[in-house]
Amino acid sequence: MSRRTVSRNGLVNRREFLALSGAAALAACAPTTGGGPSATAVSATATPKRGGTLIWAQILDNSVIDPHVATEASAQEIDGEIFDFLVAADSDLNIQPWLATKWTIENNATKYTFTLRDDVTFHDGTPFDSTSVKKTIERIVDPATKAGRALALLGPLDHAEAPDPRTAILFFKEPNPLLLVSLWRPWFGMLSPKQLATLKPGEPLTTPIGTGPYRFAGRTADGQTTLERNPDYKWAPAFAANHGSTYFDAIKLRRIAEPGTRVATLESGESLLVDDLPEADYVRLKNDKRFTFLQAGKKGPGYGFFFNVKKFPVSELAVRQAMNWAVDRQSIVDKVLFGVHHPLVGPLTEGVWGRLDDIEKTIPYSGDKKKAADILARTSTTSATRWARTSIRTSCAGAITPSSSDRRTSRTPPTRSWTTSW
Repeated sequence: MSRRTVSRNGLVNRREFLALSGAAALAACAPTTGGGPSATAVSATATPKRGGTLIWAQILDNSVIDPHVATEASAQEIDGEIFDFLVAADSDLNIQPWLATKWTIENNATKYTFTLRDDVTFHDGTPFDSTSVKKTIERIVDPATKAGRALALLGPLDHAEAPDPRTAILFFKEPNPLLLVSLWRPWFGMLSPKQLATLKPGEPLTTPIGTGPYRFAGRTADGQTTLERNPDYKWAPAFAANHGSTYFDAIKLRRIAEPGTRVATLESGESLLVDDLPEADYVRLKNDKRFTFLQAGKKGPGYGFFFNVKKFPVSELAVRQAMNWAVDRQSIVDKVLFGVHHPLVGPLTEGVWGRLDDIEKTIPYSGDKKKAADILARTSTTSATRWARTSIRTSCAGAITPSSSDRRTSRTPPTRSWTTSW
């Protein structure tokens, strides 16, 4: 649930909605990867207009916007507008060129050689080149940075080289075949080497400088971050709908944690884009002519409760199977989530790379309490199965299992959206 309409990389980790109103945007967040009510589409014939300021109400803390250490999705939404990346992923999860025009993988994926664009500049006027890549990667692996997720996704780096301005080489201590899958993620924004030279080891970026379509313009004492359009921007990925500068003059982002307040600012016009519109409010507002919703499903982990299978009583397979069969997922979706989402059996939603789609058909959990009881009846009597029989007969209300919600719970958000309205 976040920003414009179509994710540039297709990995939508939260609801993405945008409603256009002249040069500004009216937006709210809602449904899921299929199964939920359809949202009204923006007219394909609408002609975007430049100008205006997007007022964005976020749900999570956005105070730490250093891309190498930021953990909250709201902060990464900001970083996604400031920074660009070596590669991008299209809607089919194919890796596409971006700041790197091409690459070669050698020596059993222990050596990656990137050829870089020669027409990119940072917001401070510094040209983007191989030194930018080398210094950025070296900052990630510096223990003083405490990069966390970025360090884990980068893999076992041995060292980085910049033999000439257009060539960057990354060497790894062991095969790293998934590097390209990581490099488009929000932790790998390319940093200005000029700015990095002014930082002490471990010093966080508080006024980040990137090559992205928006540049950091300041942050107020009450936490509002302002981004201004980068008028020189012209290096979006090939699949982006807009290859020039952005349509909005500026974006102003602030955290409004309380859902009711966020929704109220949307309805009053104070906010033009809000994160995490509750299901009940989506159902209430979806036919409101003031708003136009575009719908995209969350891709990532499902939304639900998960159990520690080392603990009693779910340490026994029969108990876990019985609980899964006993819970009526569809009723939970209909009654608790207002029919906005759809049931999910496996741990991942549709469209995730490597997902086993057949699991949704081969294990059709459906709220069948009789089948749950039969499983336990065929199992040797233990304290765990006795507990399960009693619990299933009494109530299954507390055993909510995953539903394919695109609520913004994942911590791996897309870094930017690419649309004609962007």
